Amino acid sequence: MAAALATLGLLFVPDRSSGFRTAEDGPAPRPATWPRVSLIVPVAGIADCTETSLRSLLDQDYPTFEILWVTRDAGDDAVTLLRRLTREREESAAPPVRHITSGPTSRCGQKNHNLLAGVEAAAADTEVFVFADSTHEARPDWLRCLVAPISFGRAAVTTGYHHILPARATLPLLGRAITVLALYRLQECRFITQPWGGNTALARALFERLKVADTWAGNVVDDVSLAMLLRQAGLRATPVREACLSTPLTDQDCSAWTRWLTRQWLYLKFCFPGSWAAAGMLLAALAALIALAGLQVLLLAAGGGASILNLASVLFLAGLAGIGLSLRRFHPRPGPFPHWLAAVAAAVFVATWSHIRTWRAHEIRWKGIRYTVGAKGTVISVH
Repeated sequence: MAAALATLGLLFVPDRSSGFRTAEDGPAPRPATWPRVSLIVPVAGIADCTETSLRSLLDQDYPTFEILWVTRDAGDDAVTLLRRLTREREESAAPPVRHITSGPTSRCGQKNHNLLAGVEAAAADTEVFVFADSTHEARPDWLRCLVAPISFGRAAVTTGYHHILPARATLPLLGRAITVLALYRLQECRFITQPWGGNTALARALFERLKVADTWAGNVVDDVSLAMLLRQAGLRATPVREACLSTPLTDQDCSAWTRWLTRQWLYLKFCFPGSWAAAGMLLAALAALIALAGLQVLLLAAGGGASILNLASVLFLAGLAGIGLSLRRFHPRPGPFPHWLAAVAAAVFVATWSHIRTWRAHEIRWKGIRYTVGAKGTVISVH
């Protein structure tokens, strides 16, 4: 129990940064010249936050960039919105915006297919590709913060992350927010950092040198396969805490939370099976310890005799609650602390159950498509 608490404390508690730049921090540093950026945004369907999120990408204060919206086909629900936003920007002439269609995929993930269509359509003088999702809101300086380390020559690939902003303090909404926050904190451990597809910048020269397009053209996932290529080349993504996005979430049940997390585990399983297995064993051990400690405390509360195991269980749960509350201060909208603590415990068990669901899985289902996947995330068939 002590070892589990020490490990969690080392990973999550150290006070690095909330990931949000405030007015008191002052403006982000500016290099002498900024590289030309192509911001590629795959879009599938439309949600309540889509227009706000896309407008936040349009309102970046970066000096030289273009935006490419990419949908599978012209009949996507988001196309009307994209055309309207494109017309608005054509009138203002800043930044240049284009909407392109990729067509249905036949041998890779549909998102990969969309991203590759965006790369193909990017301006010839683009120096940096930035990949973002359509469901996250960005501050006006997000793009500058993300690209600055590349501009200064300190990195060739950078990545930010995001915070889930739950509309209500329900268990599934807070649980999803805590799961993402835990991943965010892990991203800041340099030996763990990997690019996140919703918030990554990559120098075009490195994209071409690593032949990322060739890998994506046959892979089920974009970011984890990119992490695989970086590891093979002896490189790592540089985390940028200031490049933090916000993701409003108004509706979520336990089933949707579990399906989302199961997909994340599957990506890891196919591309990094060793990390998948190790993380699963650690989570299972933590879940077992929580269950055992909870049972001991219940027996003690029911009048059972005090013992060293009872005392250790109480101390373990108190320490776990302390770590959970320490995590809470890194979130911009954590909700009431009793709800938060309940969601922390639930997050451990949902993560463990989601991992168990991947043990015998060889398929990923997403957006109405079923992918049969082999080693290293290679797509075997698409249905």
